[in-house]
Amino acid sequence: MEEETRPLGLHQADGATVAALTEACQRNGWLKSGGYPWQDDPFLEEYPYSFSETGSVEALADFFRDGNWSLRQGIVYKDLAFINQVDGGDEWWTLKNAGDRGWLDFESISCGRIAERDPEEFADLIACMHVASPEQCEALEYTTEEDGSPTAKQVLVSRVMDISEEYMPYEVMDWCETAEDLRSYVESTLESTPGDIVDMLEELSYEKDVELAHTLAETIEKEMGDARAGKPSLAERAQAARSAAERIGRQGGNLGQRTEEQR
Repeated sequence: MEEETRPLGLHQADGATVAALTEACQRNGWLKSGGYPWQDDPFLEEYPYSFSETGSVEALADFFRDGNWSLRQGIVYKDLAFINQVDGGDEWWTLKNAGDRGWLDFESISCGRIAERDPEEFADLIACMHVASPEQCEALEYTTEEDGSPTAKQVLVSRVMDISEEYMPYEVMDWCETAEDLRSYVESTLESTPGDIVDMLEELSYEKDVELAHTLAETIEKEMGDARAGKPSLAERAQAARSAAERIGRQGGNLGQRTEEQR
């Protein structure tokens, strides 16, 4: 696929990345040269190795939702790569860039189905794999907090950074000069006053119509709570509602019992 025909938000991966992923594909029987799909007739082997790249989780989700990708087409997102291993299908060989160790394969994921069904779940999945170490990915421990795997806070920080880098350039913020400044601010604020991050995302959602920012704000409020005095978190409000419902139920039961006794 030529550069000018790539979907919005994508660009062609650089030559070194293409070469490294093409080499990694030789470990996969469905993707390697002379692989399973062409064993009966090698002359039918016509699919080139083609890799797009994006730094946006929304563009990544759109890529998978578009569907009908050819065998050997793939996409790179930061230190993750996804390569289609079923022609026209939705089975993505998933790899992690481990530096000197190269690209390590660790999963096969139906990314299109997840992105279509639940964008929030998809964004969480990508963030988990991104913040996890190569070893955690290899052990398939990238979605839990056991044995040092990514915590909920790490995943939330990663997702805030993704949205901020795309829609809220840190260089225009008067309190933040670099991406690391922004990351430090997000990490510390999520710990102390997560409501400030919620407000930042809700403002972004309103001003630039970024639905993902709104859903992430709701997730942060639910997962981290709100440390600002007098404003309970979604979870606390839900618990209060449940407690109130239980009290009403008990009161209703007692009233019925008294009415029966009066009869």
